[in-house]
Amino acid sequence: MVWGSISANGVGDLVFINGNMDASSYKQILIHHLTKKYSGLLDGSLFFQQDNDPKHKSREVQNYLSNKKIQLLDWPANSPDLNPIENCWATLKKEVSEIGPNNILQLKEAINKS
Repeated sequence: MVWGSISANGVGDLVFINGNMDASSYKQILIHHLTKKYSGLLDGSLFFQQDNDPKHKSREVQNYLSNKKIQLLDWPANSPDLNPIENCWATLKKEVSEIGPNNILQLKEAINKS
């Protein structure tokens, strides 16, 4: 699994996730990769979009985002996936499949190269 972010200013960090991600590990990603990347916008002007995954909607994550004054865009349940980052994931998947990695190390190298 990979986590990433995009903004009008470019791409954020790409984070490789080993195993399952829960609310606590998702919060750590936000702490170390979202709020550091966009620290200049933690004045209430950062709008963040995420889907309705339970770990995203957890009280722990919601409290953290609220405390950091990060505004969330409403995301209706059962809506088509129109999140702009999905286009980035589709392009990445296509480029990586053309490389054809055979193991996890080659996969990570292909992702970083793309």
